[in-house]
Amino acid sequence: MTAAVEARRLGVRGPLPLAFLEHATLGYLSPDQCRKLDRQTWFTDALAWARTPVKDVVSCLQGVLAPDGIGEAADMVDLSDIIEQQIAPERWA
Repeated sequence: MTAAVEARRLGVRGPLPLAFLEHATLGYLSPDQCRKLDRQTWFTDALAWARTPVKDVVSCLQGVLAPDGIGEAADMVDLSDIIEQQIAPERWA
């Protein structure tokens, strides 16, 4: 979530590639946290958590329309506007 919020704060206004989030997220973790990650599932698990609706209303990361206009893009997500409004002021300070 922090990587997505920081990207938005730094001017990225569109959907975020999953590969970007995966690499950027590691920069926010301590060496101890990184050692505890399961190499095969850590990002999938984190993404599932971030895409779970909070209080059954909205998820932190949301799917985006696929380039062909049918279904969700498999490799992109977008930060929820509501989450950005709640979290971003803390990061700006």
